[in-house]
Amino acid sequence: MVLELENIEFKVDKKKILDNLSLKIKKKQVYCIVGKNGAGKSSLSKIIMGVTKSKGTIMFKGEDITKLKIIERAKLGISIAWQKPVNIGPIINTEFDEIGVSIHPDGKTLFFSSEGHNSIGKHDIFISSMDEKGQWSKPVNLGFPINSTKDEIHFVLSASKDKAYISSTREEGLGMVDIYEVDMSEYFKSKKNIPNQLAEKFTSEKLSILRGSIVDSDSGKPIIAQVKITSSKTDETIIVHSKSNGNYFTTLPSGNKYTVTVISKGYKSFSFKIKMNDSKTGGTPSTTKHIILSKQ
Repeated sequence: MVLELENIEFKVDKKKILDNLSLKIKKKQVYCIVGKNGAGKSSLSKIIMGVTKSKGTIMFKGEDITKLKIIERAKLGISIAWQKPVNIGPIINTEFDEIGVSIHPDGKTLFFSSEGHNSIGKHDIFISSMDEKGQWSKPVNLGFPINSTKDEIHFVLSASKDKAYISSTREEGLGMVDIYEVDMSEYFKSKKNIPNQLAEKFTSEKLSILRGSIVDSDSGKPIIAQVKITSSKTDETIIVHSKSNGNYFTTLPSGNKYTVTVISKGYKSFSFKIKMNDSKTGGTPSTTKHIILSKQ
């Protein structure tokens, strides 16, 4: 089964919209759910995507996704269409233009270009960091020489945080908008306009890459599986999934030990421990771990 719903219950103002609904959807089949307005068609789709909470169990390709958040489900391909954008709020957005957004591979550092805030030129590059509650910090101008009196529109920082690339209209360019490489190895520590707390928070944690493939022990064919990674230091768990080609990829804080558990329906679970080492030569260290699963 591709999708299984078990005992789904959903209420609106104490009125039952879905009552003990169970449904199984097979692979390569098309299903059509019909009914009058208020019968729960839209509610059911939102429950499957994780937009609306309900009672019951949701299984996707043999994996229990009941507790997965909307973003995690979207990564699995569970979505009606593009999700409705939600404004990130006035801490980031101003009455002027905010463009050229990028998220660092750490998943919690935002870079964007803005005409607002305290820009020194037209569009300047700003940094903001997400805290444990999911709130963005007050944006900080990255300052000169990244920003100039001209437009700096896009900024992308490497996973190792030692190099960045920007697009700018500054005068020494070869055309209207040129791409520049920036040495960032000491930038955050040397800039007085960047608060020490933000600079320390961003530069103290180095990242490593964990990647590999997951395949069947008999056929060698790729497997879609859940990869649970738990930090021995913080006990925090993240979940990623292998794609249809069996490949998985994630970034993790360097220098920590992790327990990795791979789960897929019909297969024996597989666990191993791994330490993500720091880079001794610069750049982002990468560890490849290929996994072979045996059927139950």
